[in-house]
Amino acid sequence: MSEEIGEYIYLLWEDEPLFELVKGHVSHLEAIDAMVRDGIGVSGQNWRSRHTYGRWIPDSTGEYDLRFHLSGPGRGAFPVTILDRER
Repeated sequence: MSEEIGEYIYLLWEDEPLFELVKGHVSHLEAIDAMVRDGIGVSGQNWRSRHTYGRWIPDSTGEYDLRFHLSGPGRGAFPVTILDRER
């Protein structure tokens, strides 16, 4: 949870990921580059990027969930770039 701006954020998914995240409001190409640097396969797929804000929220087990704040920054929130696979 201490990624730097432009670094890929690893999330654990039970199934295929719905989206990928990069810390900070970075350009589409910078976000794709971050995924490639961290070994995330991007070839043969079309990606759409958008900017929002996220916040880590502890759950009852001591693990953390990422919540999004679409209305803008807030206390404890940080900027993220979301990459969605176009279907």
